[in-house]
Amino acid sequence: MTNTRPQRPWDVPLKDQGHDPSAMRGVLQGWLMAKVPGARDLRISPVERPSGNGVSNETVLFDATWEGGGRRLVGRLQTDDPLYLDASVERQYQMYASLAAAPGVPVPEMIGFEPDPSVLGTPFFVMERVAGLVPADNPHWTREGWVVDASPAQRETLWRSAVERLVALHAVDTAPFSFLSRPADGRHGLEQDLTYWRRSYRWAAGGQVHPVMEAGEAWLVENLPPAPAPGLSWGDSRPENMIFEDFRCTALLDFESASLAGPSVDLAWWALMDKGSARLSGLGSPQQTVDLYRQLGGDPLHDLRYGLVLCAFRLAAIYLRLAAQLEARGLLTEHNRDLGRHSEKLQQLALLLEVPAPCPVTATLPALDV
Repeated sequence: MTNTRPQRPWDVPLKDQGHDPSAMRGVLQGWLMAKVPGARDLRISPVERPSGNGVSNETVLFDATWEGGGRRLVGRLQTDDPLYLDASVERQYQMYASLAAAPGVPVPEMIGFEPDPSVLGTPFFVMERVAGLVPADNPHWTREGWVVDASPAQRETLWRSAVERLVALHAVDTAPFSFLSRPADGRHGLEQDLTYWRRSYRWAAGGQVHPVMEAGEAWLVENLPPAPAPGLSWGDSRPENMIFEDFRCTALLDFESASLAGPSVDLAWWALMDKGSARLSGLGSPQQTVDLYRQLGGDPLHDLRYGLVLCAFRLAAIYLRLAAQLEARGLLTEHNRDLGRHSEKLQQLALLLEVPAPCPVTATLPALDV
């Protein structure tokens, strides 16, 4: 299939803190020797950066081999210019490590976390590199690529497997995730998440006032559910953060914005991030995804409308921060200068609140029964 969709008129400010790959190789090799006890003659390959790298953390790839064994590995490094407020690779490591024994929730195996910034200049962790395919974000996987080329039956397997993993994630006991709790920010996980994203908006806006965001913040505070369903929230729930092998999900990735906000937030995020999956037979629309989630034993999702408004607010705040990063790097042009103020997500927030948008509205909302 030929992709007729224009590419983004902007490039994400990928994280690359200027580490010398050769020097990094030597440091990581010595560090790994202490993490893989008994590994004789351990060596690692040259350190590479993935073509997409990362917009929230610096990512490096390398292979480790030793007498009688070896692993393909990924390193995630803390950045000094985060996309998320209070970003922490230690918290990401804790998420992966705490999910390691969760039934039905596959995650990469953790090799180790290094808090000492003197080792590589910043804290980092290393994990296994899981084999498989990841649905691409740009060009989007619903427009071209291996999912488009698959059969309807294969796409249905992928979709059902992805939703099954989400149901399993939300069934996990939250006791091991106390590190996500911010009791000073609210009475329960959803209020704590709202407080965090209210702060994030102020941080990303840099002193500027955005009327739609102000309206969204006021609505979220006024309509906060008094007793929302408790539970773990992935934070960035979507197929682009899953690895698939034979169209079955073999790993969940990217827990930078995990919280205890509950399952409705994840389903709302999934719906808002959908870019036309229903155009491909075998994939479920946002409403079909919610229906399947419920059929598989997931939460009834009574707070789904609240989750939609919160996620639109969150996404709009992220775009404000992204625009600020692009501007700081001199990457804002006439084509993207309004990325933050006129983002699709800000438009969706305006549509949800039924308030005027600051620009002509080209965005639409997912068709959901809320």
